[in-house]
Amino acid sequence: MTDWTLIYQADNLIQAHCIKGLLEQAGIDVNLQGEALQGAIGELPAVGMSVDIRVEQAKLKQAKQLIQTFENTPQSQWLCQDCHEMNESTFEICWHCGHDPLSEIG
Repeated sequence: MTDWTLIYQADNLIQAHCIKGLLEQAGIDVNLQGEALQGAIGELPAVGMSVDIRVEQAKLKQAKQLIQTFENTPQSQWLCQDCHEMNESTFEICWHCGHDPLSEIG
């Protein structure tokens, strides 16, 4: 039986899956708990609606280091070339006009 240890409590599904993907890329198995409750936001109180991210005890130290590095890496904004709106680094397309800067590549 695997000994799963809570390593992170994400505020939402997007954050949970970002952390999950980061850990899985490093070969760390991840168990999410509470992700099904996110669909009930608005119907249930928001208290206790976080998504728990658990890893195997043997990978805890490595997972903590990866998450700490991720959280401490500064994220840069980017300027949309179409509407000149500033976008957060997590946006792949412009939030304001929908322009996809990757469509210009290739």
